[in-house]
Amino acid sequence: MALDIIYEDEWLVAINKPVSMLVHPGREKEPDDQIAMKALRNHLGHYVYILHRLDRPTSGVLLFAKNQKAQSKLSIIFQERQIKKRYFALVRGVTPDKFKVDLPINRAHDEIPRPSLTDFKTLETTRIEELNESFSLLDCKPETGRIHQIRKHLESEGHAIMGDYLYGDIEENNAFAEQTGIKRMMLMSRLLAFKHPYTDEDIRIELSCPEEFTKVFK
Repeated sequence: MALDIIYEDEWLVAINKPVSMLVHPGREKEPDDQIAMKALRNHLGHYVYILHRLDRPTSGVLLFAKNQKAQSKLSIIFQERQIKKRYFALVRGVTPDKFKVDLPINRAHDEIPRPSLTDFKTLETTRIEELNESFSLLDCKPETGRIHQIRKHLESEGHAIMGDYLYGDIEENNAFAEQTGIKRMMLMSRLLAFKHPYTDEDIRIELSCPEEFTKVFK
């Protein structure tokens, strides 16, 4: 699988992670080209360091550090929430123009839920008569970084992400895939913006809305 490098400098490199690619090795053995960290390492010819994660079915902007010092500096930026993250999500139903979900999330059932906050803005809505259902395209701004945060927050509001077989409805997802031909989870990391820890520049790594999302509204 070819890598789409969308930003690179002396210290950092970002790719447009495709759907189905893991960020790092999991429990099951996978080919190197299916693991972002290994594929990028092999492409650059040297080790890269993980700064954040995207779920396997989530596509979009994924940032790595090229050395441990850069990783340490960027990790602080992530931990202190000095980095802006934005996502596109296509969900079931008509959503409010703007809404906020403040719902604590736990990683495991035996953990105490941790504060989690996401802001949402509706960009566009449409209706597919063959499915007798409306859909909304959202701009998602997570203020915290809990596991599956956007997916859980949208499911809690009754607006599960299309193609999300973990939190969404299986039959609805199957019908959507059959009608539209889109067989992926409709969540994409579209933007990372932060102040560069070495150059002090304002860095904005951004992707446009992909055709898989926009075709629903044509």
